[in-house]
Amino acid sequence: MAYDDMVSEPRFMRTILLCVLFVSSWQASAADEATALASESESLQLTQKAAPQLNRTESSHYVLLSDAPLDDAQAVTTLLEVTYKAFISNCEILGLVPEPLRHKLVAVLFRDKADYAAFAKANDGMTQTWTAGYYSPRVDRLVMFDAMSNEDVKKAMDQLEANKKSIARQAKAAGANVLDGHGAGGKAAQITRQIENKKDQISSEAEDRFCGTVTHEAAHQLFFHTKVQSRGVMYPLWLAEGLATNFEAADTGDTNLGFLSDNLKRRQAMQEAAQADRLIPLRVLVSKDQHASSGAPQSEDLKNFYGQSCIFTNWLARNRAPEFRLYLEALKNGAYALPSKREEAFVALFGPVESLERVWLRAEARKWKGLAETPWGERLADFENAKPPTPEPDASAPPPPPPPPTQP
Repeated sequence: MAYDDMVSEPRFMRTILLCVLFVSSWQASAADEATALASESESLQLTQKAAPQLNRTESSHYVLLSDAPLDDAQAVTTLLEVTYKAFISNCEILGLVPEPLRHKLVAVLFRDKADYAAFAKANDGMTQTWTAGYYSPRVDRLVMFDAMSNEDVKKAMDQLEANKKSIARQAKAAGANVLDGHGAGGKAAQITRQIENKKDQISSEAEDRFCGTVTHEAAHQLFFHTKVQSRGVMYPLWLAEGLATNFEAADTGDTNLGFLSDNLKRRQAMQEAAQADRLIPLRVLVSKDQHASSGAPQSEDLKNFYGQSCIFTNWLARNRAPEFRLYLEALKNGAYALPSKREEAFVALFGPVESLERVWLRAEARKWKGLAETPWGERLADFENAKPPTPEPDASAPPPPPPPPTQP
């Protein structure tokens, strides 16, 4: 039987195992909920010392320090609680047993990006200004800034506001009233409405990206704090980011996070990479602890990497759950954590990389019919339709015996 079609565990035994693990993790979760978490922690003390000007907002499982308006701070704690709930339920489904929270988790929200960047550099050595947030394993805290203070967003909003004022000045100079429904006034009113709609669109998109950042970084924190992942282990980059990207909220109302849902933003990124023939070969993805370069701009390479890592990790969690669970356990124990052995460790649990890649891409092709039209889909079809290769003759083998003489 081919590896592609193998069943790792008898279905009955797997069901029993999942039931046992489900009960264990449910009990751990219930114990966590039954006992009120302590707010004070070393992480909170260090953060308050580093930023004493920040106000404090608390929820069931989080302490948020922030200089943002109270409504914004409460919206962030709501997102964090949604992520926590989704994390616990996904662990139960996968048979993972996270340790209970030791205290309320710490998060920091800055209203202005400049304050965020200064804090990140001074306290966590973070100099990557393009990130909208990060998780510091050393201090066990999240740090983020309000997406509306991003330079690109502010620049776009300022330009739109300037255009709006310019239109009003022009209409006034022409003696037109922008409230009129006809003539120059009506045209000015129409353009003003378009500008306002564009501002609303930019604001909504920035808010949605911010939601994804909050829940992504919160997932990192939960995986490490509960020791599903170990702080002392260097994880494969595709797996570390693949785990977190599966918990990215699409907007403020998105509560369906984790491996049983589909991250449409990341799926679209992978589809665009396939269409441009920039999909990362699976052997490269699982063996390299860096973003693979395709010759495209770095932003495109990052987009491709995160998209593919998300969708591949999601597929493994759904379709190779026992192996996926064992892989996480082996990494946590340090057995498979050596960077030079990434591919070897992966193959030990999941089988030949090329075989798994074909199974995965066939599954993706059933979800997205357009894959068949991409270069990757064509290569997959060529492989499926190819005849088995004719074996090359072995030059070192002895010559075959001569045929027996024919009878007259």
